[in-house]
Amino acid sequence: MTEVWVTGLSLGSALGPTLLKSWTALLQSKSGISLQQPFLDLPPYPLGLVFDRPTRLNDLLDAALQDVLEDAQLSSLPPNEWGVALGSSRGYQAELEALAHRWHRDRTVPPLPEWMLSYGRSPATRVAQRLQACGPIASPRAACATGLWAIAQGAELIRTGQCDVVVAGAVEAPITPLTLAGFDRMGALAHDGAHPFDRERSGFVLGEGVGLMVLERRDRAEARGAKPYGRVLGFGLTWRCRTHQFASIRSQRGDRSDPRLPSAQPSHPRTSGLYPRSRDGNASQ
Repeated sequence: MTEVWVTGLSLGSALGPTLLKSWTALLQSKSGISLQQPFLDLPPYPLGLVFDRPTRLNDLLDAALQDVLEDAQLSSLPPNEWGVALGSSRGYQAELEALAHRWHRDRTVPPLPEWMLSYGRSPATRVAQRLQACGPIASPRAACATGLWAIAQGAELIRTGQCDVVVAGAVEAPITPLTLAGFDRMGALAHDGAHPFDRERSGFVLGEGVGLMVLERRDRAEARGAKPYGRVLGFGLTWRCRTHQFASIRSQRGDRSDPRLPSAQPSHPRTSGLYPRSRDGNASQ
């Protein structure tokens, strides 16, 4: 079976706009979460921003694409050798919201090109255009699993012989008024930070970021002297519905309009009573 190597990496996150800065901050146990109020019509929330204000999706994506190509020491390839598997759960929603806001404010229809650059377009398309790729283009959307699903699809494109090199990963710029208001209305947003293993957790924290990989057929990578970060050996898929959690969190937290929100103290997974369970249902120690 064709072996798939990871020969390039790039990352932009709330810990830093580059892979090196993010990794360094992570090793120093720093947090990228802080209380922010990017939109005056909405209250402050704990958010994970790459910079001081919400970043445009294309700015995140273009910088990461340049970084991952440099890291993989790839500048150009024949168009038919490139493939793209890049997902985004929210996509260009921020741009669409801005156009809708202009319509409600000015009652003017934005020029057609502005709509075309946002509606029906995906980040995968932008990367393919910049690479001048003529290979397969996949644009998966699987909520929080989007990036993993994109890597799996990219590996399959190589294993099935559809292309030799794939740029795979995901990008999100979800800090928009509609996203914040919607998740807050659902009772899903945290107001006191992220404590995923705590019984008193109050929700999740929205963050923006991008992560890209260059996936490459092993023999091709070896021929050009590339060194792998690792190999993609396979993947698995599963599904489990947890829609009851939002309602549970909201009922525990109380009325959102009450400013005296309960504060959650971080606790270790071993003492929280929420330690991950093994497949037989017993707590895994």
